[in-house]
Amino acid sequence: MTTEPLPRLTAQPSRVALSEISAILQEAADLSADQGASLTRRVAFHQRKAELFERLAADEPDNVERQAAARRARQQYEHYVAMAERVSD
Repeated sequence: MTTEPLPRLTAQPSRVALSEISAILQEAADLSADQGASLTRRVAFHQRKAELFERLAADEPDNVERQAAARRARQQYEHYVAMAERVSD
């Protein structure tokens, strides 16, 4: 599998605060504990996670692991969006 860096953003993204990482970890734990969580809630979580990972990747464009993690997070979000679209059709 080839891991290519995500395209660089034209505007400098804001740096990720530790509180944001803590919040996404807490949300992941809460979501994991709530097996009946709505699809809407899951989509929103995965969107926030993808955006956070993309900002982390933008901080280190040469870090292959961060780029791959950001790409996987975006793919997970897109998967949940597709699921939601199928349910609403």
